[in-house]
Amino acid sequence: MASRKEAPGTLAQAAVSHGLGMPRYVFRTGIDAIAWWGVFMLLLVGAFCVMMTMIIQGESGLAYASPFIGLGALCFLGAFAIPLAKVLAPVEWCQVYEYGFVYQRGARPPVAGCWDEITLFNRFDIKIVRNGMTMGYNSSVTIDVPAGRVELTKHFPAAKQLIDLLQDDYYKARVHLALVAVQDGETKAFGAWQVSMDGLAHANGLIPWTEIKKIDVLGPTVEVYLRGELRPAMKVPLDDLHEPTVLLTVLDRLSRAAR
Repeated sequence: MASRKEAPGTLAQAAVSHGLGMPRYVFRTGIDAIAWWGVFMLLLVGAFCVMMTMIIQGESGLAYASPFIGLGALCFLGAFAIPLAKVLAPVEWCQVYEYGFVYQRGARPPVAGCWDEITLFNRFDIKIVRNGMTMGYNSSVTIDVPAGRVELTKHFPAAKQLIDLLQDDYYKARVHLALVAVQDGETKAFGAWQVSMDGLAHANGLIPWTEIKKIDVLGPTVEVYLRGELRPAMKVPLDDLHEPTVLLTVLDRLSRAAR
């Protein structure tokens, strides 16, 4: 039986079957971080209840000590349940490969997916602020691939680092696939805009790459500036664009190449 600290062989098997390439990073949820201070406090309260039970029993009888007996029993039960639940909790694994990732929770079948198979990548970052200072972030992400849905949360000790790596590789792959498709003669649709080797197509026509000076993001709006003009020739809300991060990177690469 494999150790809970060793990555299960099913991760590598799923990666091979999906052709994910060489492994790069592996993360697992923490199984050693037990809240010992909580266990100690429960034992302390339990010991206090035992002492009070003995005192009350000697003076007034056992019936009057029943509240302390019940509270003490709950405290001792909780003191044993906390580390036991932590040890028996299923370990989650996420291994990042060249061309995708594999996720597995406990004995469940692994979920593997290539970067280009991802249909949903929703990330959430909650800032932790104490006394006006940012102490860190609680990061989580939901990823949909044909094999299933993966939800990575703060239970991973390095959740933000893991999600940063996944997001970086995901967007790199999406940009690469989009550029290859456009260079092969396809027209990629990104919501209100379509991208091809001819230029940036929108509802009112086509802007050749040689005419685009720069593309800026101003708040919730994307602005396109043409050569020789000071004002933006076009403004589009970010909400009208599909995969804006990928789109803006592709636009920047293509417009720079045409200069």
